[in-house]
Amino acid sequence: MRTLILGLVLALTPLFGVGATPVPVDAYVCVADFAMSLKLKKRSKEWETETLSVKDQKFFLKKKNGHWVWSKFGEKYQLKCGTFNENGVISCDILLSQLELNRKTLRYKIYNHPGYMTSDETAKSADTPHITIGGCSPL
Repeated sequence: MRTLILGLVLALTPLFGVGATPVPVDAYVCVADFAMSLKLKKRSKEWETETLSVKDQKFFLKKKNGHWVWSKFGEKYQLKCGTFNENGVISCDILLSQLELNRKTLRYKIYNHPGYMTSDETAKSADTPHITIGGCSPL
């Protein structure tokens, strides 16, 4: 009976891709699932959370001229990113935000935090910390 089970496992292993060499991917499409920010109330000076719209938040991460670039669907700008590390994570600086994408989990996050750290009260309330999370699919 053990021989039969072992034989079935070995026979079916190639069908499920276990142990298969991963196919190199040169592009991902990513869609935002959720976004929120922290907002400073003007009167009470207390922080509250605010859910942000993720409608039409679609992005591409693709290899172009040997470099990874991040872009928003429908827009021309492309931001140069680093390379994937041994954990499958790549980082990109997006103006005042940071992007991290994990090609193993196919999840990404974009976070922005400079307003919270400033001593300028106007900037602190205008540029509040926020995070966007989403999923990606290889193309």
